[in-house]
Amino acid sequence: MKVVRIVIAVVVFALSAFAQAPPNTVTVPITLDHNRIVIDVYLPLPDGTRKRVRAWVDTGNPDMMMSQRIASLFGSVSCDGQVCKATPPRDVEIGGMKISLSDAHSAHVPAGVPNDVMVPGMSPEINLPAPVLRAHDVVFDYPNRQFTIGEPGTVPFKGKPSKAQISSLGLIEIASQIG
Repeated sequence: MKVVRIVIAVVVFALSAFAQAPPNTVTVPITLDHNRIVIDVYLPLPDGTRKRVRAWVDTGNPDMMMSQRIASLFGSVSCDGQVCKATPPRDVEIGGMKISLSDAHSAHVPAGVPNDVMVPGMSPEINLPAPVLRAHDVVFDYPNRQFTIGEPGTVPFKGKPSKAQISSLGLIEIASQIG
């Protein structure tokens, strides 16, 4: 009888370990703000709490950016004229998946704008820069207004492959026909 209890206990503990594993791919709803993708993310704060903020999925920017309000949650903001820098968060959480921001050693913070503004006229207070996205598989599903991000090799891509080029400005160019 003892053996049966031990076996059941081991199975229960093993199943609970699998249930607690963080997801390796997530899909979240998007908002289009000035034709840019914006999602909700959670920032782990130094005091152990989390804060939900709007994030711009910024495929064209190699640098981390955030509003002065968010930057102040992670330490001091140092400004030299119109250029301010701050310590970025270590990671963000998207739909329960932790995304590392370890490549971002500092973040740009706009000066001369309201405290809770990163880009005048837009709602996000932080961006997910291109290097963060480059380290993951991502799918932008505009018709269904969804954004999927996952560990490399985990996101199934649907559709027809197309050849892409990088322009001299660093922009992605894909030949297409509108009709």
